[in-house]
Amino acid sequence: VSGQERNRLLAARHVSPEVYENYLKGEFALDKSNSKAGIEHSLAYFDKAIQEDPTFAPAYLGRAEVYIELGTAFVGTRPGDVRPKVISLAQRALELDPQLSKAYLLLADVHEQQWQWAEAESEYRRALELDPNSSAAQGGYAIWLVCHGRAEEAVAWAQQAREHDPLALSGIRMGWILFQTRHYAEAIQELRSAVAVSPDNAGALWFLGFALIANGQSQEAIPVLEKVLSVSDRSAATI
Repeated sequence: VSGQERNRLLAARHVSPEVYENYLKGEFALDKSNSKAGIEHSLAYFDKAIQEDPTFAPAYLGRAEVYIELGTAFVGTRPGDVRPKVISLAQRALELDPQLSKAYLLLADVHEQQWQWAEAESEYRRALELDPNSSAAQGGYAIWLVCHGRAEEAVAWAQQAREHDPLALSGIRMGWILFQTRHYAEAIQELRSAVAVSPDNAGALWFLGFALIANGQSQEAIPVLEKVLSVSDRSAATI
């Protein structure tokens, strides 16, 4: 444990069980949601946590994550409508706790979506500086590397993230990284594992379909992509 990490542990503030429980319920609901209604449902838990303790910074980040999910192509909310909310919530969380690595990751994600590469890299590096072993930060930086065509570096960072925490880097994200770096067989393996756990996850099915096509397995891809249409209620991203 480094000196900085020790100081952070000693400075940990008390959080009531009720506040933390609502935060965890929000995270769980968001993780399991596959529709706009489900994603929006998780907001209620984060809002309740904030109402009970306005100084609990992670709840603001939970809310920010909700808006990021709403702005994806699968859900269809205009990204321009949600990005200012993500930035505002992440900045509010940092006002309460400047050492929150996750806040910088959310800001990096917003920059990345707008092709603001230098700003995104700066936020990733800040997140890694605060928490060098953060699998989320390592996985996020791997995607930044993918966007710059640095394929093997991206895979190495993703594998490092998986080594630090086997559960932190989802099969969907790992599969996407492997797909983008043309490791199609490995991507299919990761995505099939993700689908086995969440059979109706539109993102996992969507990426799996394209990985199968890229790997010369077009016939196998057809029923997978047809299921994407069904579970996503014919989202604009999948038509």
